[in-house]
Amino acid sequence: MATIEEIAKMAGVSRGTVDRVLHERGKVAKEKEELIRKIAEELGYRPNIAGRGLSIRKKNLRILFLRPDSSHGHFYEKVEEGVLSYEKTLEPFNVEVRHVRRMDWYVGFDGGRILNLLKKERFDGVVLDGILWKTNAQVIRYLEEQGIPYVAYNCTVPREKVLAYVGCSYEKAGRIACRLAAFGRTGEIRVGIASYDFGNIESSQLRIKAFLEEAEKYDGMQIVF
Repeated sequence: MATIEEIAKMAGVSRGTVDRVLHERGKVAKEKEELIRKIAEELGYRPNIAGRGLSIRKKNLRILFLRPDSSHGHFYEKVEEGVLSYEKTLEPFNVEVRHVRRMDWYVGFDGGRILNLLKKERFDGVVLDGILWKTNAQVIRYLEEQGIPYVAYNCTVPREKVLAYVGCSYEKAGRIACRLAAFGRTGEIRVGIASYDFGNIESSQLRIKAFLEEAEKYDGMQIVF
């Protein structure tokens, strides 16, 4: 497996420069950054998880987890259970979820309240539901200004600096649902689509759109809303 030393040698830069680029720990000239990332990709570089785990032990990382307070099903309750459960796995690495904040599903949440919390207390990372990214806008801007990494779940956030997205492909889900509806059936197929969404939730929009596009492949499929 490629090492930082190998990448540095091929790029003609110091090990520290490579480290700053790969771990986003400081500014590097754009040309050098692009070269380093290209070489790292070509060599199949992967970070040393064990080594990073040892370094994390020396810190006390605090994570802020944000979730909507939805009465529609138990989806977010399960997400929260997973977060709190995995927190126990991270305890040996001094990682803890200090707050679980709920936000109103439709109205969004009091961004000022969350901003005050972020300014008052130290957080090393934030996890938020991408479905509310528009109402999260002022919080996201603050995170980016302060260099606090954030991760989106459920729906991705259309921002370049989001660290990662954790969730499924809603387009694939819609297409698979359509194929299952048509599986083993011949002739005319009448399909009803039921959703508690009023049409303003991105995940539902993507699923239904993909379902309808896939349905066009079946001559006898009739969609009944």
